Amino acid sequence: MIVGVDGCRAGWLCVAQEAGSTAPIAWIALTFLAVLERHPLASCIAVDIPIGLPGTGSRGCDVAAREIIKPRSSSVFPAPIRGVLHARSYDEANATHKAISGKGMTKQSFAILPKIAEVDAALRGDPELRKVVFEVHPEVSFRVWGGAPMLFPKRSAEGEAIRAKLVEEQWPGALDTCAGSLRRTGGWEEDDLIDAFAALWTARRIVAGTARTLPETPEVDGEGLPMRMLA
Repeated sequence: MIVGVDGCRAGWLCVAQEAGSTAPIAWIALTFLAVLERHPLASCIAVDIPIGLPGTGSRGCDVAAREIIKPRSSSVFPAPIRGVLHARSYDEANATHKAISGKGMTKQSFAILPKIAEVDAALRGDPELRKVVFEVHPEVSFRVWGGAPMLFPKRSAEGEAIRAKLVEEQWPGALDTCAGSLRRTGGWEEDDLIDAFAALWTARRIVAGTARTLPETPEVDGEGLPMRMLA
């Protein structure tokens, strides 16, 4: 079993595929713990969320990712420093970030802080999960998958069509099938589903040992978590 996971308004949009199966299934998890509980025997869970947080400064994987996905560099938000992980407001997080690293925190990064904290808690609480749960970024995956950077934003008609075409080539009919199974569940968008498939594509490469790692020699954070992206 491999699982691709992307954050959405409702929680986490998951696309899972059994070994030897050509038919992925999609579902919404309210928490990351629910993802782990539903797929306890997964060989790989690829999730679009920062794993491994710096004490200060930037992560090498974020810098490398922004470089290879140009002109979509802004799609990779800077990972927050660990000192703001449990901040209760943007003002608190921004002030703390400035005090520790000399730079403020983007509102995009703050918006996903609770999800970062969920995954961080799971991986610190169970070191064995570090062999299963990996950080990915859909734009990096699509860059490697398509052989060139995505020139159009994912929510534009052109951008969605290009990304959906890659998914359709690998899993014919799966986007429509998965979208249909999620139709009665709110809190997600079409691009969330497409991004989850990008994570699933990378999960397959991780299991096969063919995934690309950014940077090639990752650092680890103060908790021993690797600061890397796979694609």
